[in-house]
Amino acid sequence: MNIWDGCISVMVSAMADYSNLEKILGNDPSVWPRNCLVPYPTWFEDEIETFVDAAKLASEGLLEESHVLLAKINSQELLTWFVDVGQNSGQYRIKVNKKFKKRENSGAREQWPANREIEVLRRDNFECRYCGIRLVHKKQLEKFTKLVGKSAFPNGKRNSERHGIRFLVTATFDHVSPMSKSSDSDRNVLENIVASCWSCNFGKSYFTLDELGLDFPAAPDLSAEWDGLTGLLG
Repeated sequence: MNIWDGCISVMVSAMADYSNLEKILGNDPSVWPRNCLVPYPTWFEDEIETFVDAAKLASEGLLEESHVLLAKINSQELLTWFVDVGQNSGQYRIKVNKKFKKRENSGAREQWPANREIEVLRRDNFECRYCGIRLVHKKQLEKFTKLVGKSAFPNGKRNSERHGIRFLVTATFDHVSPMSKSSDSDRNVLENIVASCWSCNFGKSYFTLDELGLDFPAAPDLSAEWDGLTGLLG
């Protein structure tokens, strides 16, 4: 965890609806994927491609055309998947495999330095080291928002006030070995930080890889030609 530290409880909520996760993952931990908490639907890639095309149009000054593409993205469905599936994926795994070990949670956290975020993204090829989805840094998202306007690409405080594509591509920075207490500051090192999407970061929460049934994140695929829109938006 990093920017979400202190915002998510490690306790498995009895109020959460895990029905969709049960359909996707089932109840047998031995067959769960070990690279990520839950695979994202393949049609997400089509939505990201539409977003990339919208960014290209906006960079060329074709704002109306960019707005049309943004409106075609299934924003509500992306939000629903994040809320019902992505952010609950870790807690569902813990609920089923019962591996969680209670530990101190001080609430005090040391975040990965903002001036080194791009270093991590370049190393990880602007992809989530867990699920592999393409990521965009907040600076490029802010530049895109300035081009198309907040009404076309909202980013409010509530989930319902954000464009759905943000739940897919917004880059976060996860501590692979979680920092569950303030004395864990020695874990805030590059070797323990990976680029992560919202769903994998929120879902992983304070749980360890072993508790979640995950392997250490694989090395990034450097053959993929993706720069997080840095070449397009600067």
